[in-house]
Amino acid sequence: MNNQINTEEVVFTIGQEMKLEDGTILAPGQYKGTSIRLRSDHGGAAILDEMKYFLHLHPTQVPGLTGAEVAQVATIKFSVTKYVRSGMVSVLRGARCI
Repeated sequence: MNNQINTEEVVFTIGQEMKLEDGTILAPGQYKGTSIRLRSDHGGAAILDEMKYFLHLHPTQVPGLTGAEVAQVATIKFSVTKYVRSGMVSVLRGARCI
């Protein structure tokens, strides 16, 4: 069995204000992120897991963090897979965030 993780930089587009599960509110716009998919090879057959999507925010974009926390963290990742699947967030591949 051979496993491979495929990661791609993407841009997420959010059309209207959206609240994430932790309470972080995102304004409409574009945000950097990644898509990740695990590929497993079993006896010559490739099996692809479902795509997962993660939005990357700078700590200053996340309310409630202290100055010390902001200084210690470069990026905070949020899973937005369920929002992509529901259509609330769209994914642009090969695009750059404006």
